[in-house]
Amino acid sequence: MFYNTNMKKETITIEPKDKGKRLDKLLAKKFPNYSRSHFQKLIKEAKVSVNAQKIAAHTLLKENDKVTIEPVEPIKISLNPDSSIKLDIVFEDQDFLIINKPAGMVVHPSQSNPEHTLVNGILVHNPSIALVGDNALRPGIVHRLDKEVSGLIAVAKNQLSFLHLKEQFLKRTINKKYLALVYGKLNQAEGKIDLSIGRSKRKPFRMSVKQKGEGKSALTYYRVLKEYRYYSLLEIKTKTGRTHQIRVHLFSFGHPIVGDKIYQIKSIKPAKDLDRIFLHASFLQFTGIQGEIKRFQVDLSSELKNYLIKLKGC
Repeated sequence: MFYNTNMKKETITIEPKDKGKRLDKLLAKKFPNYSRSHFQKLIKEAKVSVNAQKIAAHTLLKENDKVTIEPVEPIKISLNPDSSIKLDIVFEDQDFLIINKPAGMVVHPSQSNPEHTLVNGILVHNPSIALVGDNALRPGIVHRLDKEVSGLIAVAKNQLSFLHLKEQFLKRTINKKYLALVYGKLNQAEGKIDLSIGRSKRKPFRMSVKQKGEGKSALTYYRVLKEYRYYSLLEIKTKTGRTHQIRVHLFSFGHPIVGDKIYQIKSIKPAKDLDRIFLHASFLQFTGIQGEIKRFQVDLSSELKNYLIKLKGC
């Protein structure tokens, strides 16, 4: 099954209620089948203009502005089962599928990653999951992990379990923990980072910490598990699930995650012998359909374990 992301030429006139809004945000709102990042890409490629002029994604629109979107070649997003995707299944029953996702794998198809995702592999294992959920491109998916991050992800196998799990995420009753290796030693053995997060104005593909009243609230708890000469291994627990939350919070805290290529301090040299971010979703707990507690834990990958072993000699 393929989904076309073809878009014909569109011209819209900015109404009074939309003046002052960012161009990329407005387009994503008016065309919900396309992501904001999709429009940012089109704007960068000069396929979007305002009053026949090339503009930036953060441009604030004025009343009666003419926004033109040029036609783009269709991108085929694949929902075909892909047997080349191997699943590390931690647990499975009639309602849930718990998978240990490897680093480097995208969870579901999108314009930027149209195929070879975790979902494509899930549909080989259980084709009926294609009908589960509220988004055809994210069957059974209630939460996600960044492409670079490894660890536990829960997949709903039917609509009842999907809604049950979704409600727990909305109520923030899900218990998720991560392991992260960061640069430096923290002043306190444990604590919390309570800083709002929003999209960066200068670099829209990044998130950044915002002033109070801006962005979305985000709360991260940390606990130091082990200290090395120049590093600290942390257990992280999130109360909210904002995009790049852990990465942004630790970066803003002055302790970026080892291997993170986006949120990094320029003076720090890239990690040697590590081709990924040292962030792993190690623990997941939620309530099952019958009210039972479902608790899962997975260890670090051999790559991350070996990296810690090397640090002992530093």
